[in-house]
Amino acid sequence: MKQWSLCVFVGAAIALVAMESDAQTMYRCGSNYQDKPCAQGQVGKVIGTQSSRDDSAAPAIDAACRRRSEAAKKIIWSRKGGASKADLLAGVDSMEESRLIEDVYAIKGDYTQIRKTIETECMATKERMRGSDGAVNADTLRLAREVQDKLRAEEIAAQGDDGKFKRPASTTKNASLCENIKMQSEMLDAGIKASSDQATILVFQKKKDELAKARSAASCP
Repeated sequence: MKQWSLCVFVGAAIALVAMESDAQTMYRCGSNYQDKPCAQGQVGKVIGTQSSRDDSAAPAIDAACRRRSEAAKKIIWSRKGGASKADLLAGVDSMEESRLIEDVYAIKGDYTQIRKTIETECMATKERMRGSDGAVNADTLRLAREVQDKLRAEEIAAQGDDGKFKRPASTTKNASLCENIKMQSEMLDAGIKASSDQATILVFQKKKDELAKARSAASCP
């Protein structure tokens, strides 16, 4: 991430909000923002305080979604300090950072509500992907193999006297299978975009490769 300039927007350097005790207080010390009191002799000003969340009864959040929530802290505080979405987007150079900024500014509520929503939506996306077995299931691959076997049988049946295979022009394609493959591929793309966990992204990408093979076997357009 590019360094966020304090000259561009208020509160942009609140990247140190990582401590959660009984309360989180942000201080402006000169031109700097920090989560601890200013040094002795330095003029400081409290710009906000947030009570820590009680996670005792909260649903389990995996490491990747919790990291996304942690990363959202500085965006929330920058927004509270008056930074515009455009200012923050101008200071980042990755799709994941841009998407998180967009998400934070799209959510209404206070600090705790926004972080909770970020975590909940992240976990919901992962659950949807797990619920569909990463969008690639055994039935899809089985149907692809069946279509491939059918195409081979048609080629053999259409074999000419010269011993060369001639694919019939009217070869039937399994339209529903191709549509299913397309839908699952789109789901994987959404999962990759929504995830900030590299291991999860690699799993989804592997499944996309499997779908590509199934698509080829089914002769999908």
